[in-house]
Amino acid sequence: MEKIVKLSEIFCVSIDALVKGEQSASEQASAEQSVSEPPTPVIIERIVEKEKHEPRIIAGIILLCIGFVGSILLLFAAGTWGFFYMLPLFLVGGGCFVFKKNTGLYCAWTLFGVCDLFMTFATAINWRYVFQTFSWTADRNYGILLLSWVVFILMLALLLATVLRFAKQPIENIRKIMVFVLGSGVGFFVLRIVRKLVFRYFYARMEAGQVIIYHSQIVNAVAAVTNWLSFICVAVVLAQGIRLIYNKVKERRQ
Repeated sequence: MEKIVKLSEIFCVSIDALVKGEQSASEQASAEQSVSEPPTPVIIERIVEKEKHEPRIIAGIILLCIGFVGSILLLFAAGTWGFFYMLPLFLVGGGCFVFKKNTGLYCAWTLFGVCDLFMTFATAINWRYVFQTFSWTADRNYGILLLSWVVFILMLALLLATVLRFAKQPIENIRKIMVFVLGSGVGFFVLRIVRKLVFRYFYARMEAGQVIIYHSQIVNAVAAVTNWLSFICVAVVLAQGIRLIYNKVKERRQ
């Protein structure tokens, strides 16, 4: 009898159900609920286990590991610059953990942005040279102009992919999107004004014969930062603006 009682306690059933094989309605309902709805810790464990095996998580772990090992190896060869050489891997790897949606777009923009900054400061390649195509001369090297066009086309492709990705998404709060678009448009003009003011200040100091330490580095840094922030504002205006237009047209057709 003691064994039967222990068995009923282990399987959480009554003695009648254990001996006769009959369950009351309440016991049957609780049993079905326990089967259909696993306990909360089990659900959380399954979600965590699933996220661990997502491709973006695996890619993020691999990139961060490569960046960490590469930074240590380059630390002996290039000093503290080794970390900056591995910075794209850290940024993209970290983004794989942070951005659950549109991870590919984030990685692409991050790599393009870092490469563009590197080319701006370390090489003569700059996608902004495409606006000087008709005034370009042979002494400035047409190869640089060609590579600048390649970078410019890649940037346009990324911008187009971003616009298409967000254009057809439904809008839950149209007022919030409109404020976002207007804020980005105002931010674009503010950035251009700030850039002109900074350039005028430095050029006025130069014409007055005053020496400014790291003049060219400061000017290039201001130009690169303001250009990229301006481009982000343009991308937001295009993506969200087309999204607004698309949803308005869709509402009218319905």
